[in-house]
Amino acid sequence: MRTNFGTRDRSPGCRVRCADRQLQVATHWRARLRRGISLLEVLFAVFILSMGMLGLGALIPVANFQVSQGLRSDHSAACARAAFRHIEAGGLLNSDLWKNIDGDPPNFITNNAAQWPTFMLDPLFRARGGEDIYPKSGGMAPTMGRLTLTGMVATGTNDEQRQAVARAESIFRWRDDLPGGSGGERPVLKGDVDADSIWPHEGNYSWMAMVTPSPLESTVAAKLSDPSLAKRLTYTVAVIVFYKREIAADTNKREFPRNVAQFEAETFIPTTLTLMLDSAKTADTKIVPGQWIMLSHRISNGSGVGASTIPYHRWYRVVSAGNRFRATTSATNIPLHVQLEGPAWPVNVIDTSFRAVDKPTVTVHQGVVGVYEKTLEFDPRR
Repeated sequence: MRTNFGTRDRSPGCRVRCADRQLQVATHWRARLRRGISLLEVLFAVFILSMGMLGLGALIPVANFQVSQGLRSDHSAACARAAFRHIEAGGLLNSDLWKNIDGDPPNFITNNAAQWPTFMLDPLFRARGGEDIYPKSGGMAPTMGRLTLTGMVATGTNDEQRQAVARAESIFRWRDDLPGGSGGERPVLKGDVDADSIWPHEGNYSWMAMVTPSPLESTVAAKLSDPSLAKRLTYTVAVIVFYKREIAADTNKREFPRNVAQFEAETFIPTTLTLMLDSAKTADTKIVPGQWIMLSHRISNGSGVGASTIPYHRWYRVVSAGNRFRATTSATNIPLHVQLEGPAWPVNVIDTSFRAVDKPTVTVHQGVVGVYEKTLEFDPRR
């Protein structure tokens, strides 16, 4: 059908254009009816997509950190289980195996002491010539002795010391953190020198053990001298697991200050395990959630005959650490509040000559990733 306007096109677009011509609609309004997307819409879409991708990318390092922390926690627990197996199966709580740096038994055994003290079993450090005091000599009291085992004494020739270090490494360094190898197979040693060898484990995890005789036991001297009183001694053994511990000693055979630091707490609330430290004194030491610290004090071991004050050491995990408010008495130092979790602090802490009852010594040993306690028994006469 023909009209004055030519051949009629019955398509919807034509009808709209013809209607627009009749109504004299402006051309830029008709452009809105075009199908497709504009450049501005593309830019907005790209911007939104970019924000999403950036957010996804930000999650990758967080996820990697969480995975690494989880693996470290799993490896730490596995290392502790292996350590307790060594302690029980190897008889490491046999007092005949405990040695000083010169290879002699410790004084509390040779002197037949009535109460054996807490000590640290740390052959990895002692076999390398480290001192016999933990955390370090010249530090804040109370301290404890640091012992080694038979065959792991740093005396004699260089070859003998290397053998002592090798024996300590074989027990006190966890050997199951395997690097995997190029094809996933268990790697093996090869080559005559370390640079040409592939080690069967990375050796990132090591441990030492804090041994605490039960204060409720009767005296060790009585048990050893009178068979009728002899029974199995009860010990609380705390396995301290390290990740990439720096074991070498300084020129004075002590722990490096960057590895072990000590502070006196400004205040301590035993019921809630809350510490407040001077930020100026802890400025060079990292104290973060998840870290482990040791509290040391002196407690009473009872009343009556043989009553005395003995050093007391326990490990606690940091739950939170931060500055709550600025101290009113100081314009520069902000108190650092540290919330701990762990065993209850004893209520019979006494201190007439040491320091105030609410101020234990805080020891921070860098690299500790887990502390695991277990009550064990052994017969000292075997």
